[in-house]
Amino acid sequence: MALRDSEDEEKWLQTSLRSWEWALKETEGLGFTLALENVFEHRPQILTKLLRQMDAERLRFCFDIGHCNIFSHLPMAEWIDELAPFSD
Repeated sequence: MALRDSEDEEKWLQTSLRSWEWALKETEGLGFTLALENVFEHRPQILTKLLRQMDAERLRFCFDIGHCNIFSHLPMAEWIDELAPFSD
């Protein structure tokens, strides 16, 4: 989803928080690590905001180079620097 303004971003964030909270709860005790991947995002900060608010060790980030090249004009290094704390 291409986020056009702060209202869209906040709506996306709240919906995503609920989804990831549910997924983490449903997989608790199964030994799963869940990975959030960049898809349509134009910049990494919205994903960083989500991952910080979730503050869950089992929720990590998986960088998709192809999606970055298609949907973002930012250099890959900026994405990697921003999201490195959330990847293993």
